[in-house]
Amino acid sequence: MKREFAYIIAIAGWYLLYPPAIQRSGPDSYPALSRWHIDGAYGSATDCHEAHKSDLSALQGLAQDSSDFLQVQTGRCIAADDPRLAQ
Repeated sequence: MKREFAYIIAIAGWYLLYPPAIQRSGPDSYPALSRWHIDGAYGSATDCHEAHKSDLSALQGLAQDSSDFLQVQTGRCIAADDPRLAQ
């Protein structure tokens, strides 16, 4: 685990994660969560879910089949101590 990632885990309770994108076919939602991108760290699940809703709202004008929209739609809020983040 990278030292920066370990530091983030120590200070945050929840992460908003987005999957890595695949060219032209939308997000790859199947790799291990440790390969997903951390978009933000939050003190509570509620704060994380609100940030995710805000990101979705910001993409209102995009086609729902665009790779950016699909990637944000696939985003997840995950507890910082979730063991899947270390895999």
